[in-house]
Amino acid sequence: MPRLSNIVPPLLRQAVRRSVRRDDLIVRRDGLFGDFPDWASALAASKPYETDLTVYGQITDKVRLGEAGSGRNLMPILAGIAMASDSGVSRVLDFGGNLGVVYFDVAQALPDRIFDWRVVDCQEVVSYGNANYADGKLAFFTSLESACRDFMPDMVLCSHTLQYLEKPYDTLAMLSALKPAVIVLHELPVAERERFMIQRLPEGLGGTERPVQILSADRLAAALSSYELIADTDLPPWAPYIDARHAAQVFRRRRL
Repeated sequence: MPRLSNIVPPLLRQAVRRSVRRDDLIVRRDGLFGDFPDWASALAASKPYETDLTVYGQITDKVRLGEAGSGRNLMPILAGIAMASDSGVSRVLDFGGNLGVVYFDVAQALPDRIFDWRVVDCQEVVSYGNANYADGKLAFFTSLESACRDFMPDMVLCSHTLQYLEKPYDTLAMLSALKPAVIVLHELPVAERERFMIQRLPEGLGGTERPVQILSADRLAAALSSYELIADTDLPPWAPYIDARHAAQVFRRRRL
């Protein structure tokens, strides 16, 4: 299988495993903790999570203004956009895309290849995004239904999103039902078996806790059975002490 190269360490994962010394013991202050028997158990052991829009807004502004990159390995995303449309420009549905940081990074690399980029996220992110970052190509929506009312995506992107959903495979089934030419799953932990854990974020990203799941490779493939995996890349480890790949995967719709 073709493999993408030139891996770049993701900006937002730099502090995934920070530690401090206490009484000659190394104690992790953030990272992944668990295991839990199911999502509900991990959720019950977590703390209420809210996106710190001030922090993510500062990160997005730096990328938007060209002062920094997103830190993501853009190769799978750029490849997906290049393959998604015969017309040369693509309509992208960015599911869980936060404030559009990937859009601004991609727009600098392929400014003429994006026709429309729609982010689906929670209400507070959508309100903040539309007020501060919508630019004629980029817009924010609270649901697939509202985003796709007058819009059919050429490519669907899920970047660092699926592991935070209670039902990621159902979500993939809904996204594939939109029949985009390409689906890119980016920055997701994949293993032979599912695991349910808690992620404790570093202080710079809010310092809170949220449930997370390691995704099953077999269940991902089943959810995307109408697509073929055409590229699969190992990203720098998301959490090096768990038995899971940190992957970027590009899927193309099967021809009937």
